[in-house]
Amino acid sequence: MVRAFALSLFMLAAVPVGAAGLCGFPGRDGAVQAKGVVNLWLESASSSDVAPGSRWLPVAARRGPGELGPGDLGLLVQMQGARIAASNDDGYGDGIRGDAQGRGWLELEAGHFEFVRIEEVEADRVRVRGAGPNSGVFHAYRSREPNGAAESGRQRWQLVRVPQYESLSLTGDLAVLPWDGASGGILAVDVRRSLQLNGHRLSVAGAGFRGGAALPLVGALGDVTDYRYRAPAVAELAAAFGQHASKGEGLAGTPRWLATDGADTVALDSRRQADARTVSDGYPNGSMARGAPANAGGGASSLRPDNSEPVGGGGGAGGAPGRTGLNAAGQPFGGEGGAGLGDLLLLSPGGGGGAGSRSFGAGLAGSGGAGGGIIVIRAGRLEGAGEFDLRGQSGRDSDEGAGGGGGGGTMLLQAAFADQQQRHWLLSGGKGGQGAAAGGAGGGGRLLSGGGALLPDIDASHFDQVRSEDLPGVAAGYLCRPAGMLLAGQIFEDNGAGTATAHDGQRQRGEAGVAATQVRVREGKQVHAQTLTNGLGLFALELPESLADRSLILEADMPSGWHAVSARANDLPLSPFVWQGDGRWQFTARREYLQDGIMLALIRAPRWQTPAARTVTPGSTQLFLFRYLPQTSGRVRFRYRAEQATGTNWQHRFLLDPQCNEQSKFVDEDVSRWLPVTAGQPICLRVRVDVPADAPKSGRLGLLLEAETDLGDTPLKLKLPPLKARIDLQLAR
Repeated sequence: MVRAFALSLFMLAAVPVGAAGLCGFPGRDGAVQAKGVVNLWLESASSSDVAPGSRWLPVAARRGPGELGPGDLGLLVQMQGARIAASNDDGYGDGIRGDAQGRGWLELEAGHFEFVRIEEVEADRVRVRGAGPNSGVFHAYRSREPNGAAESGRQRWQLVRVPQYESLSLTGDLAVLPWDGASGGILAVDVRRSLQLNGHRLSVAGAGFRGGAALPLVGALGDVTDYRYRAPAVAELAAAFGQHASKGEGLAGTPRWLATDGADTVALDSRRQADARTVSDGYPNGSMARGAPANAGGGASSLRPDNSEPVGGGGGAGGAPGRTGLNAAGQPFGGEGGAGLGDLLLLSPGGGGGAGSRSFGAGLAGSGGAGGGIIVIRAGRLEGAGEFDLRGQSGRDSDEGAGGGGGGGTMLLQAAFADQQQRHWLLSGGKGGQGAAAGGAGGGGRLLSGGGALLPDIDASHFDQVRSEDLPGVAAGYLCRPAGMLLAGQIFEDNGAGTATAHDGQRQRGEAGVAATQVRVREGKQVHAQTLTNGLGLFALELPESLADRSLILEADMPSGWHAVSARANDLPLSPFVWQGDGRWQFTARREYLQDGIMLALIRAPRWQTPAARTVTPGSTQLFLFRYLPQTSGRVRFRYRAEQATGTNWQHRFLLDPQCNEQSKFVDEDVSRWLPVTAGQPICLRVRVDVPADAPKSGRLGLLLEAETDLGDTPLKLKLPPLKARIDLQLAR
């Protein structure tokens, strides 16, 4: 018996234009039950420039289980790299991109990413095939350490091995090794068939950019107005000589002093020459004080020369900006919050929180929290209840200044279907630490989707839709080798609303999707799959392999009063879709096949808004308003005819008011000129009637208006029937 599918659209992304024909080896890792760590991370060589089109990637240390080999799928991500304004004033961190307070960056290369197919692996380099020039990488990638004190911070990329499962069933939570300044912090899987969550969690909570370390300092030569300041070297820290508190880690660099989970004391960044005053401090001209570098939180500034007045650190950012740390009176005088990424299509961990100020003690009290990491899921089907945890870590409490929370991470989710089980998307930034002065909270993270319906249980402010063509690289396994046949398309109103072009068969900005339209695949009277279009008019249907080679019908219920003006598909020789009219295509089902780009462009017929019925008295003058309401752009002309009873001589005039601004013009013919119309903008017509004082008792007048709508050439040569409006007048006696 053929199983019938009743599926809700989750999201389905078409194969990216840049990746057409470029696939990995979907399902090569088999049907697996798994938990724990499933990725392998390769850090970039310490000084490496990879230009677009490059086929070789220079790599260094590897972390995680397994080995990288030919045929594997790789995810390439530029983790760090940004140029910021680093002046020691309130312009610190200002940039061309940022929030309303001006925080941001001047240039940003971090966050771009792509998938590649591994072709050859050597000890210190990997050969790949990508979607860029020469079948190499699409983007440029750079890895370098700053050498001078004023130079921009660290640039780092990494390569992640992404398992290519046939199916994946979780027997426990999935986790990652946290970002260590060179690799880690990314959880990524590619699943050809179904990902069964089974109530488990995929977690990168606190695995992103690290928080600044709180240092016990008793003063130096800093000023309360500082936005940047040099961090103490090892000997200076031993003597508690220094000012302010450490910034968090982020897109623009890594501070000298970091807070690391599992340690009771602060950690020195292993790549920093701590005692050399001429080398970089991690950020230009210093990694201490309140200025926020890109998405990282700023450290607290000392409000007294001896650092004795507590101040909280700033929160790191995710998609949303972090909050400013507070002083003991609850005023926002602490470290500034990092700048949010907003709707940028970038993969980035959440920024680390800045540290609070301290003058005594030991350990991590008052340190900033780490940001959430990155999750990338590509699956044919998402099934079962579960959680995706990308939360930033809370700032650490302190008896003095508390740390800022880490920002929420980023999730990229491409999946064809999902069942209706409850899932939780944990994207919040970490709370600000509590103490004599509270730290700022981290900004919330982001969910990036390749299309489809808004997901349940998620704050819409954390959700961004992305176009599949914005994702260059190897296509997802379920798109390269679907399990059965996947059909995907869109039904939309091709009316030219806004600045769009009408009747061209392409949905453009301003043209709305047609929601809640039933779409089904049937064979005779038997329905094999059905769904409703979502709010964007998108639909996706899945057919089992058992239907291969059978002639089927894909049909969409045409809403009443709507007409098809264009129907098309990305026709391929194996499975052409033949338009049958009335919302129907005929096709032959295939095994392991994706048919995307099925488009059904509709328009609604125009309508009349007619005056209310009324009776008229002899000797009166009457004005009747008719409104022509177009639902699509095109042109129209009007015909007018009056029908009088025998023996009457009522006077009447046809008046045209194209702008509905009461600037009527007399039309002395019974046919108007052609008028351009825009979807949603009415045209007004008025008929003036002078009723004779001696009109006979049997007097009456019928007014008939007819609109002839011309849409121009459309792919289906649609011709709308004339639209008629009529009103009959009777004498009141």
